[in-house]
Amino acid sequence: MAFLRAVIRRLRSRRLAVGLILAVIAYAAASSVIPNAFGSPVFLAVVALLALSTAACAWERTRSSARALRRTGRVDDAQVERLREKPWLTVRVAQGTEGDPLSASADAMRRLRLSVVRGPRLLEASSGRVGLLGSPLFHWTLAVLLLVIALGRLSRAEGAIGVPVGFSRTDATGSYRTVRAGPLYGGHSGLTLAVTDLRPVKDAEGVDRGVSPLVELREGGTLLRRQRVYPNNPLRHGSLLIHSSGYGIAAVVSVGSGSGGPILQSEPLVDFDAKRPGGTTAAVFDLTAAGGKVLDSITLTIPLDREGGLSLEQLPRRPRALVTVRASGVETSAVLEKGGSMRLPTGESLRVKDFVHYARLTVADDWSVYPIYFLFVLAGIAMSVSVTVPYRRVRVLLAETADGVALHAEVRHSRGDPLFAEMVETALREAAGAAPVLNEESA
Repeated sequence: MAFLRAVIRRLRSRRLAVGLILAVIAYAAASSVIPNAFGSPVFLAVVALLALSTAACAWERTRSSARALRRTGRVDDAQVERLREKPWLTVRVAQGTEGDPLSASADAMRRLRLSVVRGPRLLEASSGRVGLLGSPLFHWTLAVLLLVIALGRLSRAEGAIGVPVGFSRTDATGSYRTVRAGPLYGGHSGLTLAVTDLRPVKDAEGVDRGVSPLVELREGGTLLRRQRVYPNNPLRHGSLLIHSSGYGIAAVVSVGSGSGGPILQSEPLVDFDAKRPGGTTAAVFDLTAAGGKVLDSITLTIPLDREGGLSLEQLPRRPRALVTVRASGVETSAVLEKGGSMRLPTGESLRVKDFVHYARLTVADDWSVYPIYFLFVLAGIAMSVSVTVPYRRVRVLLAETADGVALHAEVRHSRGDPLFAEMVETALREAAGAAPVLNEESA
């Protein structure tokens, strides 16, 4: 037990907590230039240790608040004796004071909006008991929040996926251009992502939101969600958050056998790039037939229209694809418009069926988002309660002294507000009809 108490005492050290918070801030700064900094074992260890430190502090505050709640309204002989011998404040009752000084003190405490419980020679006045719960709840919430963040990083996945307008993709690893998954991630949902429209839009308040896709989320033939996605307006479904991160152009390409029968279809994605001569990047892809046979390695670009010397980031008025095919050491090139085709070195026929826009989506699968929102709200409520409803307690004993009758007082304010102590002193002074005198030991 002594070892455990020493560990808890060390964990709730303010110096340790400040050091860990600074480490988290340093990692947050590093994450802007170092990919996956938040997923590193060192960062997760720091967060875990900070969670333990916060939990140790929360435990200590919980014990302190529980003791204060138990003692409110209950005064044992030892506390009475301490109040008699070592009061925080002594107010001598002036000779000739009419009425009961303790009753006058009780009335004064009620005017300070305190609830009063009194006996023949002792009263206790208090308020804000619920405020005692604020600080422990705040610290427990922070500890749980840090734990949820760490577990969320370990069990989340995030990837970039391109979906041409009028087409769909499955939420599966093979559909993503890039994807990062934590070691505890349970796997993709298998739901269908479809984009049915992509155009410039304005929100309900008339604010221009740029080119935004209309995204549908389906399970089999059932439509789960349909929403226009733009910055700060992701599509949410369960643990999925779907953001729009841009758009580009896709060519719908099909390959047929020498006899004319279809083999497969692909939609290579081309991004805008002002540094390239044609204003777009090149899509490099393989066409793979059934059974895993790679037919050809193909490079495809779609030059943009130009105006005033600048490439227009939109679908050209008369789009065409510059196609280069490499197979068995042979390279073949062609310029294909919609409906155009070319013979591949392996005997198949490649045909460009259409040109469409595609939406670049970022899909995050993270169960921790909603618990984090809830914990932030709960922490805000707990902090508000702790600050706005402080626990206040006053105990007043009517004591016989060598100099006559006096009021011995003990004052507690959870936020350490000196103004409250002054208000209590003034109130007791009025009740006793005399000036207060501070104890030498408490001065």
